Amino acid sequence: GANLTSLNASNISSGTLNSARFSGGKIKQIINSSFGSIDTTTTSNMSYATLKTVSNAITVTKGNKVLLIVTGLKVKNNSDRTSVFGRCQITDGTNTANTTSVTRGHGDYGEANFTHYSNILTTASGSGTVGVDISLALTSDGDTAYLNCNDDGFGLQGRYTCMEIEV
Repeated sequence: GANLTSLNASNISSGTLNSARFSGGKIKQIINSSFGSIDTTTTSNMSYATLKTVSNAITVTKGNKVLLIVTGLKVKNNSDRTSVFGRCQITDGTNTANTTSVTRGHGDYGEANFTHYSNILTTASGSGTVGVDISLALTSDGDTAYLNCNDDGFGLQGRYTCMEIEV
């Protein structure tokens, strides 16, 4: 991954980071948003089932990287004896990256309230720009699995941050 090598104080104004230099590039833009309502959706096999896709979550210059950070999703199942695995996928239609580790909900109704994912995509080369999509998917080992970021006593809602990193 990229290491922070320098941070110029002129890039910080009013406590907001405008641009940070990293080895190999700088952050060109940051998009923060929520997934909005995700209806309870089910899957009952170990193949990942896509439950929600955000199209054009960020539009970037081709060849640049996109760092995806997803927080606050609620994953659960309707039994206390099965596991639920979740993942996020990010794609520009040509290149795709999946999270390398998945979050598992297991125990009392397999509930995992504070699931977090991150991954980085190197977009296809070329000229112009490209829209990047985010997809959320689940599996279950024999029971029904749910993803519903609004079904939470704390009012938690799944959120994502996309950062375009100049190459």
